[in-house]
Amino acid sequence: TGYSTGEISGDKEYFEVLIKILIENALKYSEYPKRIGPKVDIKENKKIITIEVHSYGRAIPQPEQPYLFSKGFRASINSKSKEGTGMGLYNAKQLAKHFNAEISFYAKDISNTENFSLAWNIFKLVINKSIKN
Repeated sequence: TGYSTGEISGDKEYFEVLIKILIENALKYSEYPKRIGPKVDIKENKKIITIEVHSYGRAIPQPEQPYLFSKGFRASINSKSKEGTGMGLYNAKQLAKHFNAEISFYAKDISNTENFSLAWNIFKLVINKSIKN
């Protein structure tokens, strides 16, 4: 619970779908979802609301990261082990536009093994808000 000094312009249902996509993506690609579940951080100042969805999973290769929000793209590290269409993050990017928001990705590498690296994969949504009178 909390109080906000601004509001987000846009359809509430679309916003719920946007957040749901990010959380479901985090759950789907978490390496140990029952032990280390997704984490959601929400921060606010006078002009923006920042929502970060963190998941602990296989590190997405650096050269592939710019394509995460492209239509039909699936990261090579997960394409064989997880089912999907590559449309979730693309749809999230399209929905973000309805809220004058930017969505981005970054990772914090945790460990490397012979087969793959683990990281905190973080999707960041920055929303410009309108100030209440």
